[in-house]
Amino acid sequence: MYIVPLSSPLSYMAWPVYWILQGSVQMGLWVIGHECGYQAFSNYTWLNDTIGYITRACLHRISLGNIVIALLYVCSNVSSQKYEKFANHFDPKSPVYNDRECSQILMTGVGLIVTSYGLYKLALAQGFTWLMMWNWLRGALAIIDRDYCVFNRVLHHITDTHVAHHLLFTIPHYHAMEATKAIKPTLGEYYQFDDTLIIKAMWRETTECFFVEGDEAEDKSKGICWFNNKM
Repeated sequence: MYIVPLSSPLSYMAWPVYWILQGSVQMGLWVIGHECGYQAFSNYTWLNDTIGYITRACLHRISLGNIVIALLYVCSNVSSQKYEKFANHFDPKSPVYNDRECSQILMTGVGLIVTSYGLYKLALAQGFTWLMMWNWLRGALAIIDRDYCVFNRVLHHITDTHVAHHLLFTIPHYHAMEATKAIKPTLGEYYQFDDTLIIKAMWRETTECFFVEGDEAEDKSKGICWFNNKM
């Protein structure tokens, strides 16, 4: 490691640069594995599985793309490592976890219960149809493409073609730019791109986006909600 011999002032600057470069390259490898999980990298399942296995060590994303398999996975550890006793991902004493993770699993369970109860009460108050209005398409169109400059290429353009990826996740990264150009005219105003310098955008989101509230012209419990940067 060439950073270790550096004197203190230089090492303090070198380590963050190293973290960013290393993290970006590893993220690029993750994107390839992520794409293989969707069977989008190539037309050959065996090639996708092989490259996905190498880059991500496992192909959980393929299984998690199927809600039935996903439920079986979290409830009974189907298609994963075998244990001497029954393995359930909601059980803090499950052999899947160690003692240190017990409290984290309990907190996850509490969060799921609270969230489920909140959705149940919301459905009672607003109606199930209202609750389901936030669907897959609306979620996909909430994505914003961003320009990460030189890191766009390092990350295989997952950053500036993410809208296309969420709408058509079987498109491989090497066709993502072409796909983005093709969908822009169709989406029109629904396509979102932010060319703000990424460091500035991160600072803006961290310091300004505090909470959401309803439109002032409407009942605050209904209609359009906006990020508010005023406490």
